[in-house]
Formats: sequence, structure tokens, C-alpha cells
Amino acid sequence: TSLEPLFRSMRWGAGEIVYMLCGALTDKKLLIHAEEPLVLMAAAQALRSLMAPLPHSSLFIPYLPRTLMSTADTATLINDATAPFIIGTQSALLQELAADGVSLSSDLIVADLDRAELRPCLPSGEEAVPFPQGVQQLLATAPPAALLCRRLGHAANAERFDEVEVQAACLQFIADLVSISDGYLADSAHAGDAVALQKWQQLRDFEEDVRLRCERDSEVAPYAALLKPKLRDALSASLAAVCEQSTGGLSMLNTRSRPVAPFLSLFYGARPFRCWWSIAT
Repeated sequence: TSLEPLFRSMRWGAGEIVYMLCGALTDKKLLIHAEEPLVLMAAAQALRSLMAPLPHSSLFIPYLPRTLMSTADTATLINDATAPFIIGTQSALLQELAADGVSLSSDLIVADLDRAELRPCLPSGEEAVPFPQGVQQLLATAPPAALLCRRLGHAANAERFDEVEVQAACLQFIADLVSISDGYLADSAHAGDAVALQKWQQLRDFEEDVRLRCERDSEVAPYAALLKPKLRDALSASLAAVCEQSTGGLSMLNTRSRPVAPFLSLFYGARPFRCWWSIAT
């Protein structure tokens, strides 16, 4: 899948593309619109490919025709979906929704490919760690996103577009997210991140101890294979909670480094990582 159509449509705005990618990785609902269906499909496919090797395990509709459903059904799909999605549709459909008095939900990330404009999502008030309300807030509070933005800025601009370098930057970004022991969390100098890593190592050691004890128990050993994925799922859920809680009571403003754990908590609790984690060896 070519990545250039997405970058070209967003006028090489690395920050906007990083915001969209982070939204897709953290279970946000993304609505992409443009006049031309081919532009929509190419951009949606490119965005999904940037997540590789993590899957987009939820609803993916690169092109939703305006004539496929009634306006009311379309509004229900876009505004009331309980699962995250990436949906592409023509701008005319959104104009029809607006003419019928339908406003887009505030929890949507909306990308206008014709104008290269991005409308960020707003917090629902229920999240312990809310997703950033805009590109600048994301880059200011999530060091991994800021680093990726800088790398993409060098590889993708109006003068040059190096697809291999863009893909490599995104793969490195994903690798450092999923590599807990030697990725962003381990590399951070913030005290809260050190606490999160320490707790994670304790939980991992506990999970390993439980698994080995089960394998050695003659009565439980036949069921150890069934227990292993359950332990891994529990470990994954604990990882998100550990990152969410690690910076509590610590200053995030009066230190030279920003913590990565709050952003990582969004990533570790989302479907792409959880699906990958469940099958990773």
C-alpha cells in the first residue's frame, strides 16, 4: 500500500498524520472525508498500513457510499457506534447530515482530505487518561509521538517523499511501543516511568512463576496450555493500569522530561496491542 496519498492529502502535515495514527492505535473513531472516493480509499488504506504489524481489529470501511444507507442509518453508524472504526466517506454525505440537523459526535477524529484539516476528538470525561485534544497537545504530552513527528517531517514534505524512510520510522515507533523492556518505557528518564517499568517487571515475574507452578503440578499441568493465554491477557490489562497509575502524585511539569506512561496506558489498553499481545510469543 502506497503511503504518499495520505501525506499528500494532508499536505505533508506530519503532526496531523501522527495524531490520526495514534488515534487508530488507541481505539478512537476516525472519520475521513473527501470528494473523490479514490482519494478516500487510498488514504484509509495508507493509515491502516502505518499500524503494521499491529492489526486494526475493528470496523474498517475505506469508502462508505452516500447511497448505501439512509441519512438516519448513516448518522447512527457514525455517531453511535460503540466500537472504534476507520470510515471514509464523501464530503457530500456530511453535508447532507448537516442539512438534516445532524452534528458529528465530539468523540470523532474527523479528517478533511480536501482541505487538509483535522478536527480532534474531545474527552468524554470518563477516561482516566484522556486522549489529547489536538496535535499540539499530543506532541507536547506524548514524547513518542513527538519523536515520530520529527522523523516523518524529515522524510515526508513538499520537496521529497521517501516512502521507505516513512515506513521505517513508523515501524520503529510501533516496535518501541510494544517492546516494553527496551522501548520507550525503558528509555524514559522520568521517575514515573521507572516506577511503571519496575511494577511491570514484578507482574511479569509473577505471571511466569504462576505458569511454571501450574506446569509442575500434576493435577493442573494438563490445563496449563489453556491457562497461559488467560495469564497473558491479565498481564496485558495490568500493564495498561500500571502505566495509568505510575505518575500519580509526581510532578509532570517541573521535570526536564515528560513521562511516556500516560500515553502508553492508552496504547496498552487498546485493541490493536491487546490483539497482538494475545498471539505474540
